[in-house]
Amino acid sequence: MACTKQSAVDYVKNARVLLIKHLKNQSLIVDKLEDLNVFNFEYGRAIRSKQNPSDQTRDIIDCVVKEGEKASYSLLSILYSERARTLPKDATPDLHQWISCFSFSQEPEMEPTGSKPCQRYQNQLKRKAQEILKTHLKQSKLLIPEYGPFLYAPLVLDTDEENSPNITKIKQKNKKYKIPRNKKLRTYIPSKEPEASPEDLLKSRQDVLLIGKPGIGKTVVTMEIINIWANMENIRQNYLFYFDETTLPDLSTAISLKSLLFDAYVEPLSDRGEVLQDIKENSEHVIIIFDGVRDVPSNSLLWKILNKEILPEAKVVLTCRPENEEALPEWMACRVCVQGFNEISLQKYLSRILQDHPDAVRLIMGNLELCSLCHVPIHAFMVAVCMLSQSAEAYNMCTSANIYLNIFRHLLMKCKHGLRKSQLNQFILENKEKILHLCELSFSAIKQRSILLQDCKDSKIELNFLNQLTLSDEPTYSETRHSFLHNTMQEFFAALWLLANPGQIDGSTAFLYKRRGETLETCYSFSEWPSL
Repeated sequence: MACTKQSAVDYVKNARVLLIKHLKNQSLIVDKLEDLNVFNFEYGRAIRSKQNPSDQTRDIIDCVVKEGEKASYSLLSILYSERARTLPKDATPDLHQWISCFSFSQEPEMEPTGSKPCQRYQNQLKRKAQEILKTHLKQSKLLIPEYGPFLYAPLVLDTDEENSPNITKIKQKNKKYKIPRNKKLRTYIPSKEPEASPEDLLKSRQDVLLIGKPGIGKTVVTMEIINIWANMENIRQNYLFYFDETTLPDLSTAISLKSLLFDAYVEPLSDRGEVLQDIKENSEHVIIIFDGVRDVPSNSLLWKILNKEILPEAKVVLTCRPENEEALPEWMACRVCVQGFNEISLQKYLSRILQDHPDAVRLIMGNLELCSLCHVPIHAFMVAVCMLSQSAEAYNMCTSANIYLNIFRHLLMKCKHGLRKSQLNQFILENKEKILHLCELSFSAIKQRSILLQDCKDSKIELNFLNQLTLSDEPTYSETRHSFLHNTMQEFFAALWLLANPGQIDGSTAFLYKRRGETLETCYSFSEWPSL
């Protein structure tokens, strides 16, 4: 902030003509001066009763100058903190530059801004953010009742465009079957340190595009952004809206910004028009998160927001899988690849969840197969759940088969919104053929020593376990392929196929049956599908 040696009274006097000509939103200024006891209620009402904004400005200036240095300083502080609402951006000379040149004794606090209805709505959004975090946490507490408060475990967020994982690199993954298994498993664990944090993404004025495969932690990053925003006192962005896969369909039915923000998210307690006008006119105070975007139809409300036709200065955070990136419009955003846990952050995460079970943490970190699997946060969570379900003396009884079966059942529950654990067995029976189809594809790919699955049907069952990749070798041709999030999950599904079709076992596949099948067979009877 630049400095001037003028007193607050002189600074206001010297700008009197400019302020009378350009100052706006006088009622907001009067409200804040009343809150600071510079104006009493009667004087504030007298100013509001005047119809001409210039007359209102004259009375405000005359009063604060007459009251002296403290009142004039209060007015300047209000103009600085509310400059987006009170000082036009296109005035000549530049009033934003003018107010920033005053020598404040300290930086004015960035308290909730806007009129009282706007501040009430901002508080509603804060409460909504806390509810979203509680709902997210509740899902974890269903499996781990002692799960503590929401706490972000650092994920590797890669902002390096050149070195970030690219969907075309899937071609190179076939080579992994030609290297030793331990080296192959280590390739999944990110070796980088986190290059950015959710707090960095929040404070940046740039839009953010979070890219990553399913379960890798994109939603966790958005939850931490919401958590930081909800708990920060001094933050300029006072409106935050969050839409996930359950509410994103509202974007296709919302016919206006008002219907999206108020009808589909949070309705203001009063003065809808005033709040909406403030959001539109001061969109630099808005953060809007779209978590789990799959498609952006042209001319849709989302398309207009990304193209800055609506809320041109709002900060947009959008998450999607790599295969959906092509559906986005041309959009200037910071592209961030979410790569999951590295070994250090995984150790911290497991130590927090399994804080009373250090032996379980050592068992996971010492087992390369489990450690590699756990770089995906959703897998790490399920491994921790399995460990907590065992007695302290029986961690070794928590076999890999048990863990994979629990991951299998947990991901199946995500295939149908609202599916309860008591309904899962019936759901498995109803979708037995679709699951078996995926098992057969896994088995066929392993026999060909490939991680690319052929002839996928793009059903919800398959897409919740697979990563979809679009390969474009030519300008007019692209090909869609699928692979598992981790090759050990592919081995798991192939082993299920062998258990259902033992006649398929021969010398070339016996190694797989030994690795996965025997353990599965001793734990579960494949003929009894609900037991899976």
